[in-house]
Amino acid sequence: MICFGFDSTSVDIPAPSISHLTNVGANKQARTLPLSSVEMPITARVDQTSRRLYSRASGILRYEDVRYHLTETRALLAPGYPELFDASGVEADMSVAQIQSLSNMSGEMFQRGELGATAIVVTARMLFGMTRMYEKLNADYISPVHIFLELPPAEAWLAKHEIHRPKSG
Repeated sequence: MICFGFDSTSVDIPAPSISHLTNVGANKQARTLPLSSVEMPITARVDQTSRRLYSRASGILRYEDVRYHLTETRALLAPGYPELFDASGVEADMSVAQIQSLSNMSGEMFQRGELGATAIVVTARMLFGMTRMYEKLNADYISPVHIFLELPPAEAWLAKHEIHRPKSG
């Protein structure tokens, strides 16, 4: 199940039965976006009022899941939006090389204005270590990523960040 929400409402869509999703944002212009037919353990809700992306992971998080989330959900549905990524209770199945790849990808996407600040909430020890590595690797790109153990501090940190736009010039 993939959950996408717009204008502060959520819509559950069974992933295998759809091939496109239409996003009607604050400007009321529709964009049709292709979706993968593979289910993933990440749900996302775009809140146009607060201009935030709220994502929730469940189960075991794999490289392909995060890569898809970055390239399809983050870059296409909420470009530059700050994101609260709740991975509480989630385990990860990723190698160091895959985390480095995700860091490189997200850093480049941040520089292009496709990603904004990201607050990641984790509770599992293994995932905490992996996300701390991701956070440190992203420091090279000056991409604001911070890891938290609880939601309230993550939300407070994220409130200080606006939509990221690339610097022109």
